[in-house]
Parts: sequence; C-alpha cells; structure tokens
Amino acid sequence: MNSSVATVEAARSLAKVGNRQLLIGGKLCAPSGGDTMDVVSPVDGRPLGVVAKACRVDVYAAVDAAKRAFETWRWTDVDERRRCLLALADHLRRDSAVYSALDAIDSGSPLAVMKRDVEFAAASIEFVAGLAWSWTGTQVPTGTRAIDFTVREPYGVVARVVPFNHPLAFAAGKIAAPLLTGNTVVLKLADQASLSGLRLCDALVELFPPGVINVISGVGAEAGDALVRHPDVGRIGFIGSRATGKAILRAAADTVTPVTLELGGKNAFIVCADANLGEAVDAAINGMNFGTAGQSCGSFSRLFVHQELYDEAISRLAERIADVRVRNPFDESAQMGALISDGARERCEGYIETAREGGARLVAGGRRLTGKAFGGGYYLEPVLLADVTADMPVATEEVFGPVLAAMPWSTVDEVIAGSNGTPYGLTAGVWCRDLDLAMRLVEDLEVGTVSVNGNGTQHHTWGAPFGGYKESGYGKEEHVGELLDWTREKNVNVQLHEADEGHLLRTSDT
Repeated sequence: MNSSVATVEAARSLAKVGNRQLLIGGKLCAPSGGDTMDVVSPVDGRPLGVVAKACRVDVYAAVDAAKRAFETWRWTDVDERRRCLLALADHLRRDSAVYSALDAIDSGSPLAVMKRDVEFAAASIEFVAGLAWSWTGTQVPTGTRAIDFTVREPYGVVARVVPFNHPLAFAAGKIAAPLLTGNTVVLKLADQASLSGLRLCDALVELFPPGVINVISGVGAEAGDALVRHPDVGRIGFIGSRATGKAILRAAADTVTPVTLELGGKNAFIVCADANLGEAVDAAINGMNFGTAGQSCGSFSRLFVHQELYDEAISRLAERIADVRVRNPFDESAQMGALISDGARERCEGYIETAREGGARLVAGGRRLTGKAFGGGYYLEPVLLADVTADMPVATEEVFGPVLAAMPWSTVDEVIAGSNGTPYGLTAGVWCRDLDLAMRLVEDLEVGTVSVNGNGTQHHTWGAPFGGYKESGYGKEEHVGELLDWTREKNVNVQLHEADEGHLLRTSDT
C-alpha cells in the first residue's frame, strides 16, 4: 500500500483536504443552504472536519439533472455504458490506497479490510459489466400472423441509498447495475461515513456524462426522505436497517415506486453433533465478520451448537475470541477496529447487560478498550455470550456489533424453531456431515442464503442471487436478476396482415 496514506495522520490529512461538495449535473457544488455536517473519526474520537449536508432543494436539483441526462443515457450504446463502468473499476484499483484509507479513518474498520472492500467494489462493477448483453427480452409464440415479444426498458431516474459499514464498496459497486441498464442515478451516501463516496465524485465527473450519476450527502431523515418520496424517482435500492427500510416502503407507497431492500439479518450458525468441531469453530469466528466489528448484515451472530459438543465449543470459542487483535485500524496487525460511534458501542453493552440479567454467561470480552493506543476511539472487545435463550433480545434483534450469542440444542425441531424465531431471514450456516440432516435444515430455514460446511463467509458468490426472506427485505442482487430488477418489462404485439400486391408493385415502380 502507498505509505503516504497508510497512517492515521496521513489519512486525517487526506480527509481534511478531500472533496466536500455534492455532485449534481456533472458539477461539484456546495449545498444550496451552505449547511454542513461534522465528521468525527471512530478511530480516535477526533474531528475530521465537515461534509456537505444536502437539503430538499439539492435533492430535487439532483433528480432534475438525472432526469435530463436520462434522455441521452438511455439511448447510449450498451457497450459504451459498459466501457464507462470498466473505466470506473480501473480507477478504483489505481486509487485503492486513497479510498481504503478514507474508509478506515471514517468507519473505524482496519485498513486491510477496507482495501478488500475497494477490490470488492471493482469486482462488482466488472461482474455487472460482463453481463452487458444478458438482460434480454423474450418472444411469445402466437400461432397467428403476429409477433409478440417483450423488451426491457430502464426506469429512468433511480435512487441508491447505502449504509456506513462498507462505504466505498456499496457506493461504487451498487450503482453499476442501474447504470448499465440505462438508468440515471442519484446516490445518497451514508450519514456516518461519506468521505470516500465524496472523493469518488472527482472520478465520476471525468468518467460519465453530466447528470448520469449524482451524489449527495446529508441526513437520511431529510435528504434521504426527500429522495425516496420524489415522484420522478422510478425505483429505489436501499441497504440498511429494518426500521429505515420500512420508512422507505411507506414513503414509496405514495407514488407506488418499486423498492429493493436489504435490511440486515440475525443469522443462525448451526453446528450438528457430527460436525468437525475445530473447523466449525473456525467458521463461526470467520462468520462473525470481526473485520467490520460485527457490523455486517451477514454476521452469524447466533450460534446453535448441539449439546454433545456445546461445552467444548464454548471453551474453544472463548480462546479464539480472546485472540482477536483489536487495534487501531492503521495497525497492520489489526483484525478488528472500532465501532462506528459511541452510541453503537453503548448499544452493544446494553444487549450484553440485558442478556446477563436474563441468565446468560459472559464468557469472553465485553470491555471497552482505552489508553494511548486507542485514544478516544469507540473500541470494544469482541464478546461471547453463552447459555443464551432464543427469546432474549440478543438472540432476536440485530445487535450490529461484535457480540456472538451461543446456545445449545438437542432436537432438530428445536433448532429450526430457534433459528426461524426472528423477523429476519437473510443467511444461515450449517455444519453437518449427514447429508439428509443438512438438507432438512436447508429446506426448513427461512432465509435467502444457506451455507453448508463453509468457512463462514460464503454469502456472496458471483452469479448467485443474494437477498433475504421475511423482514430482511426482498429483491436479489449479484446475479443477472439484479439487472432485470433495474428494468421494466414491456410487451409488444405486432399484427401482420396479408401484403397488398398492388401496393408492392407501386412501391417497386417508384
């Protein structure tokens, strides 16, 4: 990595001199009201400066710019759109050091993890670009002298609203499918981590025609709400909390705007009696996504271990969790950094205390980490709670932090009921050698993705649909269906009649 941005102070300097303007209609501009938001780094609790705070006027200007650009972009050759996206992927890789440093100082996750996020964004764009001619229509047989076929058309102006946990990965990666299919985009960055997305604006100005992609930062309750309620927004894609997703659905109902939602999860990891315990424990640790301090929709934060293996599993897990290296994100040895805010840390501590009051055991972690190495940052030791019951808040609600809740099980019906006993249904993991039992669990788990005997991170496979059941949202991404979701299907019926021979002769004579 470029050493010039591999330290806290270098990243801090980069953040202070970085772009603080909105991108509207191909131009970088200050918010119309001149309002800004303070930015504090979770790494050390120190201010990073300010970012633009868009208001309703700015949102409407961005939508208007996107609406004007759509009239040209929709007719731009698909290959040209593909080339624009590939150029963006190349840019991300060239400036990976800059983007990963900004994400680390802004979100608190380790520098190495954020560098992988930049690569994920570039790979996401390249995957979508590779599907450039895959979103096709169909022809329907009629049995008459008629042609009946479908075409896929873009919605027009679409909104993408992204969260803080993977700032650049989502900001850059999630605009690819709507852009390839001919839509123009208004991108609303996360309230808590928008530095890398604002930095991206410089490249977007150079790589895309004016107005094709517009970027705003601001408070979700103001800028985000104005965006999803705008009558000229044809489709909305949102990644974030269940509460915000429901608010977006209510807002979109007024204009009957279609929405894709990925609303997090309370994911179950099931270890059966015949599992290889060592491998299962490794997978459980990997599946907690400590690299983002457990702030991941796909974290396997509920661990169901068969009672025959339970005590040994708790012992091994306690040792492994105690070994997770929580460090300043710019420390090369860091495996976990800070949480996004002090409020997020307090939220985790509240779940831990409530679980202990209910009879759960705090087996490992849970202390705030302070001192010179951590400054005033928002650090918390990763946590293992044992003897959790399926009805505790820590077992039913998305903590969105480094808290692993473990519980024993004895019967298949019991573990299925426990696993399905939350409003969420995003992912699940199963460790089992018995194929019949594994498939019984796969069939009965109410989730969108199940990993069997995986390393704990197999949520995303290029070409395979990713998305949830129940209140984890709806709509699938990361496969060709994502492109179809960003288009509307129109049916065309052409009636063919017998040719007028005289007309044909007259046409020939002329």
